[in-house]
Amino acid sequence: MSNKLSETLQNKPWLVYVILSSLFCILFFISLWVNDRFWLNDFKVYFAAAQALQNDEPVYGVIHTLGSGFFKYAPVCLLPFIPFTYLPYEVAATLFFVLVSFAVISVPVFASKLCNRYFGLNPCALCWVVFLLIVGVHLERELHLGNVNLMVLGGVLWVLSDLLKGKQTRAGIVLGIVLLFKLHFLVLLPLLFLRKMWRPLGISVSVFGIGTLIPILYLGFSKNTELLQQWVQTIAIHNGSVELSGNTLYHWLDVTVGAFWPAFPSQMVILALVALLILFWVLKHLKSEKGRIDSSSSNLVMEWMVLVALIPNLVITDTEHFLLGAPLVYTGLVRMRRLSLSVPQRMLIIVGLILYGMNWGDLWGETSVWITENGMLGLGNALLILAFIWIGENPPQSKKTEPALV
Repeated sequence: MSNKLSETLQNKPWLVYVILSSLFCILFFISLWVNDRFWLNDFKVYFAAAQALQNDEPVYGVIHTLGSGFFKYAPVCLLPFIPFTYLPYEVAATLFFVLVSFAVISVPVFASKLCNRYFGLNPCALCWVVFLLIVGVHLERELHLGNVNLMVLGGVLWVLSDLLKGKQTRAGIVLGIVLLFKLHFLVLLPLLFLRKMWRPLGISVSVFGIGTLIPILYLGFSKNTELLQQWVQTIAIHNGSVELSGNTLYHWLDVTVGAFWPAFPSQMVILALVALLILFWVLKHLKSEKGRIDSSSSNLVMEWMVLVALIPNLVITDTEHFLLGAPLVYTGLVRMRRLSLSVPQRMLIIVGLILYGMNWGDLWGETSVWITENGMLGLGNALLILAFIWIGENPPQSKKTEPALV
């Protein structure tokens, strides 16, 4: 029996994550109910905003729940939440918790299959255990708040998978839908442009445009226009002081250069610098791919995952949004096991993983607040991105004699 189990885990090590994350979701659901903390405040925002739309009440600019409880998605994104409003909130929240749990269980596995195939990774069961320990603090917030980050991550990975398979039409449709929920993923459009993927680029923009117009069918032109204006205003206000967010890249310039040059345009400088670096990186890939079709797919996967992981470092977000970097966490862990990394590369990954996933409030107490306010999570994510690019551009050879860990 033990030999059979060991063989199964060697062939399908992701089963360890599926089992452990399923138990985590079930136990966490029970604990929320027992402790009267089954709130799902982010889902409550979607739920209340959908009710407001039906009752002709304000949707945007209204705090629907605790904290930054503003609805920030396009008006059409309320449509999938309207059916929930016909149920008691506790029932609706339970159903949505199940959906979030499914994303928690399935999306990391889906991401791992892409990474394994295009980066030549060979994970073990222990890798998945450590992965869950590192991302667990973010998964807990995703479940507790009832957010859609992992669903959206699943969407952009689906787009990537379709692009790799040549299914450009569907890729464009899904990306357009994702953009309606999270405008942040506009950062992916220049990559499609640089790689001359005209069909998914055009379709995604078209789907996005059509999505902004669909509410006209039941709201009328003037009401929909009003809501779209309020949506844009809400996003602008939300990100109006982005440099104050400790986990952004702008924060580090603001607390260093800004200390003696208050008017320093940290946001403009960082955005320009990141854009130029990504541009040169992609152009370098395109140049190296001439006559080498085999490398284009792995390069696209690298570029796509880096852009997605960068988003929380560039906008104001809650900590659970850093789940967008989960594929990089997985890749870093598996590379630590199988590849002959240099000491600096290993240290970069280790420090990045610690800062990314070890901010457990129950363990650190008040220190946890300091870690959050001073951008350690954002720094850890940035270090993982640097390690991902560094090793991806110069992959060492695998250790063929290294035994598998289960």
